[in-house]
Amino acid sequence: MKMELNTTQKIQLVGAIILMLCIVPMPYGFYTIVRVIITIISVYLAHTYQKQAKRELSISFITIAFIFQPFIKLVLGREIWLILDILVAVYLLVLAFKDIIISRKYKKSMAEKANTIQIPLFTNTEIEEVRDFALSGWTLGEIHGLSHWQRVERYGIILGMVNGQIRDDINIKVVRFFAYLHDKCRLNDWADLEHGVRAADMLVTIRNTILKDFTDEEISLLEKACRYHTTELRTGIPTVDVCFDADRLDLGRVGITPNPKLMASEQGAYYATNIHLLDPVISVP
Repeated sequence: MKMELNTTQKIQLVGAIILMLCIVPMPYGFYTIVRVIITIISVYLAHTYQKQAKRELSISFITIAFIFQPFIKLVLGREIWLILDILVAVYLLVLAFKDIIISRKYKKSMAEKANTIQIPLFTNTEIEEVRDFALSGWTLGEIHGLSHWQRVERYGIILGMVNGQIRDDINIKVVRFFAYLHDKCRLNDWADLEHGVRAADMLVTIRNTILKDFTDEEISLLEKACRYHTTELRTGIPTVDVCFDADRLDLGRVGITPNPKLMASEQGAYYATNIHLLDPVISVP
């Protein structure tokens, strides 16, 4: 299987290689350059993991950035620096290859089950109130209308599953409600880039009615999904990213082939590459 690396993994591997070069005796200026590069890499990774709500990893890279920053040099001695270089290099390699291995296992699992996708059978009553609300006053037709929302709901459920069960890190209620609300405030079928913002702002008007059973956390997830689904590639928040990809997987209706590189998750990228596997889908109780 071809090794496919995302940006974070590539940066981790580059950082590891640079640090490993420090094992070989180099001019003093080389080590200064290494400290600058590792500081930049660490700040980037700290920011990336913070966005993904991986606080421990973010803190670890903030610490690494502080140690390697070239402005206030820590006098540790050649031996200690060598140990630090090796430890951080190994840490970067472990993170990079751990994600690669997990990704491969996940893709293999999906490939084995792709032709027999089964999704839980949800009753219409669970969604009919928000569906009826979305349809009220709707005048734009089917490009961004009911049939699109229903496909987004189905794709969202598929993306939110593993081994026939809804994933623990996915709030499927948020995903399903997003499907019917994300386009509610569209003014046209084409270049309305602010419709997600309007949809997010609209949520407060139905907080005590249609969304009365939502927790504050669920409201926050739904708000982020609606607000950023046309402007952000990914957030690192699993439920929100599933919402993004469920919408993008239906681009075929307007003659656009979903691009795996522009999906928010590994699952979304897999199905963008194998879009034909999304139908037919078998519903089960």
